[in-house]
Amino acid sequence: LLVEAELASILNNRCEAKSKYYMAIIQSRDSGILMQGALANELAGKFYLKIGEQSKAIPLFEEARRLYRVWGGIAKLRHLEQEVGYLFVD
Repeated sequence: LLVEAELASILNNRCEAKSKYYMAIIQSRDSGILMQGALANELAGKFYLKIGEQSKAIPLFEEARRLYRVWGGIAKLRHLEQEVGYLFVD
């Protein structure tokens, strides 16, 4: 689903991309795979940032940060914070 979301984003099919990102996040949550959930939230956040919907991107990035932290992906967490850290309040 995440690959399908990325492809829809590249093809500028916003409606399909939104749906696929949402489904990928739900699927990762249901499966309990933290790394997959973190990546799904991060990529969805980047998609929303790209289309100018910052208010939707921020909670996705915050969830990605939380999941990377819980999973132990500290290097990935730091990379995300360097990339979009300006969006975070804390």
